Parts: sequence; C-alpha cells; structure tokens
Amino acid sequence: MAEAIEGRATADFLVSMGCEEGQGYFFGRPMPAETFEKQFLTAELEAVGAA
Repeated sequence: MAEAIEGRATADFLVSMGCEEGQGYFFGRPMPAETFEKQFLTAELEAVGAA
C-alpha cells in the first residue's frame, strides 16, 4: 500500500514495482463523507437495485 501518490509517474513506478494499492491526490482529493456517499455509494446501490 502506497500513500501520497501525486502524479502518474509515481503511480506507474509503484505499479512496475508490484504495488497494487495506493492513495493520494492523483486518484482524488479529500471530500466530505456525504459527497463520497452521493458520488460513489448511491450509484452502486442503484445499480444493485436495477439488477
């Protein structure tokens, strides 16, 4: 697990070294929990409900 990934070059390097998990500004900025739920969890629940 890598932290503080801020650019594609760093992400690519870590993948080439076998790192499979990471976090940082390259993937997304911090956000309030309510925004996260609306953006990611609501769509997931709607997709499951439509199945």
